[in-house]
Amino acid sequence: MPRHSLEALMAGAKIIVPSGIPEFEDTTPEIVNNGINSHALAKQIIDIGSKESIKNKYPISKHLPENVINQYIDLFGKIKKQKNIF
Repeated sequence: MPRHSLEALMAGAKIIVPSGIPEFEDTTPEIVNNGINSHALAKQIIDIGSKESIKNKYPISKHLPENVINQYIDLFGKIKKQKNIF
């Protein structure tokens, strides 16, 4: 997950997010890079830039530190057991 995209969404920035990320495609399809060609991207940039605001429908709270810390702890524990490190 591109962290810069999440931070921009949290800040209310008008952005275009990368394609190929199901979470973005499912929740914010209007700001997903359509990737067709440079002209389509330019049009998308102009369209998004000309809007008063972009309604953020992405569930940002899923990525807040207090909601993911236990996932990281579990992951590092599994890595430690597999690699016999730390």
